[in-house]
Amino acid sequence: MPRTGWAADGAEVRRVLIALAAVCALLPLEIVVKLALNSDVLFPDFFALWSWGRFVLTHAPATIYDDRTIFAFHAEQGMPDGLYYPFWYPPWILLLLAPLGALPYPLARAGWLVVTFALYLAALAAWRWERKLVVVALLAPSSAICFLVGHNGFLSAALMLGGLRLLRSRPMTAGALLAALAYKPQLAVLAPFVLLFGRHWRAMAGAALAVCVLSLAVTVAFGPEIWGAWMVNMRDQAMGATPRLSAQYDKMPTVNSAVLLLGGTMGLARAAQVAGACAGIFALWRVRGRVDAEANAVLALSAILATPYAFLYDLPVTTGAVLAVIAARIAAKGQFGSVEFPLLLGCVILPVVLVARAGPLAAVVPAVFAALVYVFARERYGGAAVDRVPGPLAPAAPPTPG
Repeated sequence: MPRTGWAADGAEVRRVLIALAAVCALLPLEIVVKLALNSDVLFPDFFALWSWGRFVLTHAPATIYDDRTIFAFHAEQGMPDGLYYPFWYPPWILLLLAPLGALPYPLARAGWLVVTFALYLAALAAWRWERKLVVVALLAPSSAICFLVGHNGFLSAALMLGGLRLLRSRPMTAGALLAALAYKPQLAVLAPFVLLFGRHWRAMAGAALAVCVLSLAVTVAFGPEIWGAWMVNMRDQAMGATPRLSAQYDKMPTVNSAVLLLGGTMGLARAAQVAGACAGIFALWRVRGRVDAEANAVLALSAILATPYAFLYDLPVTTGAVLAVIAARIAAKGQFGSVEFPLLLGCVILPVVLVARAGPLAAVVPAVFAALVYVFARERYGGAAVDRVPGPLAPAAPPTPG
């Protein structure tokens, strides 16, 4: 795809970024107004994280996978009626949540948001960016959502994007970060393909070591029986999750939810979801061996396309990835394609559609993600924006475009 007229270091791009920051500021402003009018908002998503940590400090840890027990505990802690937060995560995340549970709720929430957002910016090396891009990262709809609900989107993005950024310079650390992302398996499912296709053997060793260390720590801290409880719960939830999600499809940026919102059958949705996962794997094969910002964005976007279970609070990973592409292109004084730049901006702004609960319109979110994956996997990037890993599977570096 030829790049026409949009020089990354040009005044036009900077004006667009200023306008983008102004648009992104509207959602945080709306949230502030709503909170001012309703000071009793509980922020139940972080409340769930905090209460899970508190639960394992006061109960037999393995019983966290029993829905009745955890729901009763939530009621004791003050969660309103009608809200249900079963614990579906692998036990690894409890190593992080237990210290949070030992803190008072306000302090735990503030610390969680500050630390995870800082990790997110660190994973992106945002201190090297233009200030306009850092402002966009702060005000982006995906960031506003995570600041509001207090979920783990910043943490997931930090682990994935940080792992990808360190693949060449610190492969063992990179592998450990990508392995830690398995605390949320639906987002980590494609990471092994990146390591395998790119022949990142040291990163794979780091990932294996991290899994062993984390698993041993969980076993020592919470007892071996927690693994059996998790496996039973995972089987039960896999059989019963679909009916529970039916009212939330317009909050999910997935292929599965898009098909269902557009009136497709469950069978068609599952087939489309499998196709989305296969397309993501193929895209990763196309960018194998590359560690440039565009290749990293392929994994971030494909991770959402490959899973049937992702929500609007998971989207810092896509926002961060596309902002990193813009930052890398500006630093290299490159150009944006005529279609590429609108797609990048769309990835930043479109989470607002999910916030608005816009019904079938939510299907545009995975469609834009898929279009950008196609662009990045189809093109070959050269010049200063590309950093390739040498090896038999790495494609030959293309000539720098004029």
